[in-house]
Amino acid sequence: MYLTRSSFVLCETLNKALNYSLKKTDEKQFIHVRLQLLDQQYCLEIDQQLWQSYLDIGLQQHLWPVSLFYFIFKSFFTFSLSLILRINFIRWQKQMISIYVNNM
Repeated sequence: MYLTRSSFVLCETLNKALNYSLKKTDEKQFIHVRLQLLDQQYCLEIDQQLWQSYLDIGLQQHLWPVSLFYFIFKSFFTFSLSLILRINFIRWQKQMISIYVNNM
């Protein structure tokens, strides 16, 4: 929700919460970029958990989401491989964000 607000509103809210005035443009820009990265990282974690759960439940209990059942029935191997690739890609994105955030 905070990323949908204007930068001005975000900075004013942070000023009040932190009891510190963000006056410099580079401080404001740093905070905004950092929040975007953290938001992206959180979304990737949720996405990874969802796809991982699809794969785990599907492989262990042979239960698949209804929306994916037809596709799985048609090509189980392709579906499993695409899930694994998707999960690995999400992991890679999370690692890249972590590296970037840690080097800021």
